[in-house]
Amino acid sequence: MTIFSIFSRADRVKTLALILSLTSIGAVAFSLDTITNRLLKRDAYAVGMHWAEDIEANLVNLDKIFAGKPEQSHSSEILRQLSSIGRIYRYIFIDPTGKIVFDTSTYRPTGQNAHVLPKTSGRELSSNHHGSNGNHQENNTGHAALRSSSNENGGHSVTLKIGDGTTHPKLYAYVDHPVSKDGQTLGTIKLYLDQTETQALMSDIVFAFLAVLSGMLIFSFGAPVFLHMRNGAKEKRARHAFQQQQSRLDTALSVMHQGLCMFDDDGRIILSNDRFATIYNLRPEQLRPGTKLDEIVDIRIENGCHVGINAAEYRQIISDIKSKPIYTPRTYQLNDGRYVEICDLRLEGSGWFTIHEDITERVVSKNELTHRNERLDAALRTMIQGLCMFDADEKIVVSNDQYAEIYGISPDQIQPGTSLQEILELRIQNGTFGGASTEDYRLERAEQARSQKTGCKIHHLKDGRYIEIRDHLMANGGWLSIHEDVTERHKSEKKIKYLANFDALTGLPNRTQIQDKLKASIRRSLKDRTKMALLYIDLDGFKEINDTLGHPVGDRVLLEVGTRITQSLSKMAVAGRLSGDEFIVVVKEFDDQNDLKLLGDKICSALSAPIQVDHDVIEISASIGISVGPPESGDAETLVQFSDLALYQAKADGGNSYRFFEDSMYARAKERQQMASDLRSAITKGELLLHYQPQIDLPSGKINGYEALVRWQHSTLGMISPLQFIGLAEETGQINQIGEWVLRTACEYAIQWPNREKISVNLSPVQFKRQNIVEMVKKVLQETGLEAERLELEITESVLIQNPDSVVAELQTLTDMGISIAIDDFGTGFSSLSYLATIPFNKIKIDKSFIDDICTDSEITAIVAMIIGLGNSLGKIVTAEGIETPSQHQMLRAAGCDQAQGYFYGKPLPEVLEVKQPEVLLRA
Repeated sequence: MTIFSIFSRADRVKTLALILSLTSIGAVAFSLDTITNRLLKRDAYAVGMHWAEDIEANLVNLDKIFAGKPEQSHSSEILRQLSSIGRIYRYIFIDPTGKIVFDTSTYRPTGQNAHVLPKTSGRELSSNHHGSNGNHQENNTGHAALRSSSNENGGHSVTLKIGDGTTHPKLYAYVDHPVSKDGQTLGTIKLYLDQTETQALMSDIVFAFLAVLSGMLIFSFGAPVFLHMRNGAKEKRARHAFQQQQSRLDTALSVMHQGLCMFDDDGRIILSNDRFATIYNLRPEQLRPGTKLDEIVDIRIENGCHVGINAAEYRQIISDIKSKPIYTPRTYQLNDGRYVEICDLRLEGSGWFTIHEDITERVVSKNELTHRNERLDAALRTMIQGLCMFDADEKIVVSNDQYAEIYGISPDQIQPGTSLQEILELRIQNGTFGGASTEDYRLERAEQARSQKTGCKIHHLKDGRYIEIRDHLMANGGWLSIHEDVTERHKSEKKIKYLANFDALTGLPNRTQIQDKLKASIRRSLKDRTKMALLYIDLDGFKEINDTLGHPVGDRVLLEVGTRITQSLSKMAVAGRLSGDEFIVVVKEFDDQNDLKLLGDKICSALSAPIQVDHDVIEISASIGISVGPPESGDAETLVQFSDLALYQAKADGGNSYRFFEDSMYARAKERQQMASDLRSAITKGELLLHYQPQIDLPSGKINGYEALVRWQHSTLGMISPLQFIGLAEETGQINQIGEWVLRTACEYAIQWPNREKISVNLSPVQFKRQNIVEMVKKVLQETGLEAERLELEITESVLIQNPDSVVAELQTLTDMGISIAIDDFGTGFSSLSYLATIPFNKIKIDKSFIDDICTDSEITAIVAMIIGLGNSLGKIVTAEGIETPSQHQMLRAAGCDQAQGYFYGKPLPEVLEVKQPEVLLRA
C-alpha cells in the first residue's frame, strides 16, 4: 500500500499536480531515474529470461545440477554461453531448499579472464559469497527466489543493484528464473547481467522525453495546484488537530493505572494500552490489532497469568458482555497469585472494551484488615477486662461482652448508640453502680475531659467488688474506658500490706515492724531519759521438733509460743517474730531491773509448759538474752547484738533460762570472732595437726587400729582443744575444709603403717548437710591410695535426725565401698532402735560418760551391759571409750566388750608409738 492509497482519486490527482507544479525540475530528475530503472529492469528481464530458457533447453539432465551432481558438459555449455554473451557474467543454480548447488563467476575487470567456480553443493547463500561489497539483500535471495514463483512476471523476479566495479559492475541486475519438470520444482537459475552501458543509453532517451513532458505538466496543472495549496492548508490544520487529539489519547492510555483493551464483535483487538500488556506479561507484538481474544488467552495460559475458569464459564461471560451494557466488575485470582478486577462495557454499535486492574495490594490490604479485625475481635472476646468506647456525645461506639458481664448487663442492652446515661441506669437497677449518683459520675467524666488527663480510679460497688476504671481520652472528644475487676488484687494488696508488717504464721509484728518499734522506743527513751529493754528469745531444741515431727507440727508450736509470749507481756511491751524460732520483746519502759527478771521468769515458765499438738505432747523451753537500753549511740542494731550475745550465753549455760548482757560477753564474742578468723588460716599455716589414739582388741590385747584426733597448735595461744574450735568451725562452715584435711592427712599417714591397722576418722553432722561426703571420701582414697577396708568413719547419732533418708543412702554407699561405719557417743544423743534397724553400720562406741561410773554405779553397769548385749545380738563390734583404770578394763572384758581405747592403753600422740604389751593387758 502506497501513501496515495489513503486519499480519494480526486485528492490524489490534486496532490500529484501540486507536486509536479512546484517541483517540476526535481520531478524530471526523479522521473528520469525511476523510468530509467524500470526500463533497465525490463531489459534485464527480457535478456535474462531468454538466455535462462536457452540454458534450460540446451542442458541435458538439468535435474542433476539441482541435485548437486553437475556433469562436465554442463560446465562447458554454460561457459560457451557466457563467452558468447558479454553482458551475462554469472550463473547460480539454487535447489528448492534455498541452497546453492552450482555457481559461476565470469565478471572480470579489464584484463581478467572469466572462470567457473568449483562445485558448491549444499552451500547456502551468505553475505560474503559475492565478495566484500556487503550486499546482504542480494546474497540472501536463494529462498526469496523460490518463494516469489507466484509473483510478478510469472514467478520470475528482477533486481537492479549498484556494484563496486570489482566483484560486480557498477550497475548490474540479477534475474531469478524458476525451473520445474513434470510439475515439480527443480530449483532456480539466477543470472547476473552488466547494465552499465545500457543505463547510459536509456538515460539520454528518457531525459529528452521527460523535459518536454515536464513543461506540459507545469502549464496544464498550474491553476489546480494553486487551488489545492489553499485547500491543503485547511487539511493540514485539521490533520494537526487530529494528531494532537490522537497524542492525548495515546498519553492517557499510557498513563492509565488500569489495563484497557477494545474488541470488535468478532473478539478481535482494536486497541490496547501498555498496562494491559504489563498485567499479563504480554509483548506489544502479541496485542496487534486483529489478534483474537482466544489467542491472547492461550498466551496468558502459557505465561501462567490466566484465570482458572473452564470454557463454559468463559463463554457465558462473553455472552453476558454482549447482552448487557455494563457487566458487573468481577475479581479473579491468577495462577501466579495476583488478583485482577475486570469490568466490561458494551460499545454502541459493535464491540466492547474491557478494563483490567491489578488489585493485589488492595486485596492483600483488605485481607490484612480483615485479619486485624478478626484478631481485634478475638482480643476483645478474650480480654479479662471490660472495654467500651464512647464518642463525644457519650454514646457507645464499641464494647465487649466482658464489659457487660462485669456489671451484670445483657450484651443486647449495650449496642452501638447506647448512651452513657442509659448504661448507668441499668447498673443502678442491678446494684452494680458504685457512685453517689449518675449526675456526679457524668460530671466527673466531664471534668476529666476538660483537664485532658487520662484517669484511673477504683470504684467500690455495692456488691463488695472493686472495679478499676482507666479512661483514655481521644482526639475526637470521645474516650476509651477499660474496666477491670480487681477485687482479688485488692485483697492481695491488702494482704501484702499486712504481711509487710505482720508475721503470717503468728500474727505478731514481723522483723520490719518490730525493728521500727524498737527504733521508736529507743528514740523516745533518749528523749524522755527513761530506760527500755530488749529480750531476744530463741527456743531450745526446736530444730529437732521440725526434723522429727515435721514442719506443720513445728508451725503449730510456733503459733502457740507466740500466743504465750504475748499473754506474758504488759501493755508497756510488744512482741514480734524475727524468723524461725526467734522472737523479740521490746519493753518500752520499766522502772527496775527486777521487772525484767520477773518478765524473763514468766516467759520461761510459760514456754516450758507442755504443748499439745493433736496426739503429740511436746515439751520445749526457751533461752532469753536481755539487754538494757537505750544505747548511747541510739543504734537499734547494737541493742540487738547485745541481746544476742546474752542469748548465746544462756544457751551455753544449758538453756531454759535468761541472761543479762555483760561487757565480758562482748569480749568473749570478740575472742570467738578472732578465733574464727585465725581458724580460716590454720590449715595454710600448718597449725592443725593430728594425734593418734590406739584401739585395743580386748580378747587378744592387740592393737587393731587408731583414731585420728585433730589438734590446733595456735601460734600465740598454744595448743587449743577440739572442744574449743570444732563447734566454732561447724558454725562458720569451716568444718568441711578441716574435715577433708583430717581425712586426707590420716590416710596419708596410715598407708605407711607396716601392720596395716585401721584408721578411724570422725565426721561432723554439718559435713553431711553441706558436703557430698561420698564424693569427698572417694576422692581422698583415690589420691592417697589407702584401701577402703582400712578406713573407719565415726558419726554421731544426731546426724541421723537431720535427713535420715539421705544419710542412710550415703552410709550405704560408703559401706558398699568396704568402709566401716561406727556410731560414736552411743547413748548420749537421740538413740532409737528404729535407726539401728535401718542404717548400715559396723560398730557401736560407748561414750566415756558411761565408762566413768561403770565400776561404781550399778545402773550404769547395767546400761553398758545392755549396749554390749545389743551390739552382740546385732552382730556389731562394741568399743568402749575413755578407759583409764585396770578395773574398767577388766569389767568391760568380762562383760564381753570387743574393743576399748583410753589413757589406760595410750594417750593420743602425734606419732604411733608402742603401747602396753598384749600379755600385760591380758594379766591386768
